[in-house]
Amino acid sequence: MIRNYTTQQAAEIIGIKPSTLEVYRVYGKGPRFCRIGRKVLYPEDEIKAFLDGLKRVQSTSEKS
Repeated sequence: MIRNYTTQQAAEIIGIKPSTLEVYRVYGKGPRFCRIGRKVLYPEDEIKAFLDGLKRVQSTSEKS
């Protein structure tokens, strides 16, 4: 079973403020989420996919 996280919990995992995650939600920049009534939940696999998308392929010191 996939665990779901609240905005507060997801923000802590990602390392940002909950308000930043809320702004991301408005602009479609953050992890995918589901809404149940007024409650917003972030599935664990969506948080992982979001974080994986932020990984760098190369460091800034390496030449392409």
